[in-house]
Amino acid sequence: ILRFKISTGGDVSSVRLKSSSGIMIADEAAIAAVKTAAPYAPLPKGAPPQIEILFTFDYSVFGGSRAK
Repeated sequence: ILRFKISTGGDVSSVRLKSSSGIMIADEAAIAAVKTAAPYAPLPKGAPPQIEILFTFDYSVFGGSRAK
């Protein structure tokens, strides 16, 4: 789970890991994805100067199997 902020212009800041997946490379990939996708679309008129987002990444590995 990541926590980050988006400004009215779509810039991202304060990207932080709120809850780890337990797999460092997956956590780092999630952080990189949020940062690389910036800038985001501007916030709509009337929005506060910044909004905080809490985002959960759900990874699936193709060809993998789940333990039963």
